[in-house]
Amino acid sequence: MSWLNVGFHHITRDEGRQPMPVHWQGFAIAPRDVTAMNPLTPRDLTWQNGHGEWRS
Repeated sequence: MSWLNVGFHHITRDEGRQPMPVHWQGFAIAPRDVTAMNPLTPRDLTWQNGHGEWRS
C-alpha cells in the first residue's frame, strides 16, 4: 500500500500583481519497517524500526 499526498499552497498577495506566486509542494517515497521485515537483517538490528524489544 502506498499513500500519496500532493497539493499546492497559494500565497496571498496583492491581486494587482501578475502572475500570482504559487508555492508547490512535493512528495517522497520512503520504505518503512524494511529492516524489521527483511530476513537478511541481523537480529540485533530489528528493534530499529519499532519491532522487537527496545534496547537502552
